[in-house]
Amino acid sequence: MKEYTSGKLIFNYGVMNSAKSLNLIAKAYELKQRGFNIYCFKPATDNRHSKTSIVSRAGLSVSCELLFLNEEPIKTAISNKIKCDRVDYILIDEVQFLSAKDIDELAKIVDKYNVTVICHGLLTDFKTCLFSGSKRLVEVADELNHITSQCACGRNATINARINKVDNSLIVEGEQIVVGGEELYETMCRKCYYKKLTNQSRKQRKQEF
Repeated sequence: MKEYTSGKLIFNYGVMNSAKSLNLIAKAYELKQRGFNIYCFKPATDNRHSKTSIVSRAGLSVSCELLFLNEEPIKTAISNKIKCDRVDYILIDEVQFLSAKDIDELAKIVDKYNVTVICHGLLTDFKTCLFSGSKRLVEVADELNHITSQCACGRNATINARINKVDNSLIVEGEQIVVGGEELYETMCRKCYYKKLTNQSRKQRKQEF
């Protein structure tokens, strides 16, 4: 496994159900076994499971603390931890919920304290648009890693499609963030997504006439 001897800002991204949280948990356990001092965080926005744990769909978990966005600056919350104890690694789950400003603060922490911050999260939303935090990570991160996952056709899944469970149609409008609605999504490759979207548009046009 790769070790980071100097501070880095790392973004590990993938679609839903691509084992992002599981990867974070595995990394946390590995680092602990090697004697590194780590802190795990997740945005308070992520209220699907325990407030004190990052939980994977495989059932594994690791203790974490919450980042209260727009209340206490992330830089202050994490800096307080670093000042009180030796910190080698910061691991953050669901990083897409962070703002561009939050990401800039993480970058400053990396450079000031020489700590490695490893972020896990989604790259794009159900409209195939970048989340603001993810976009900023792409712009300023030292390292980008794509956690791959497969579409039903076998190609790499890159799109988090939001599905209307009543008629199995694609939802293309609505709020960007719907927490805890995993059952509303289907991960697809670009080709399958646009094929489904085209067929859906044709069906709608026929119904209009």
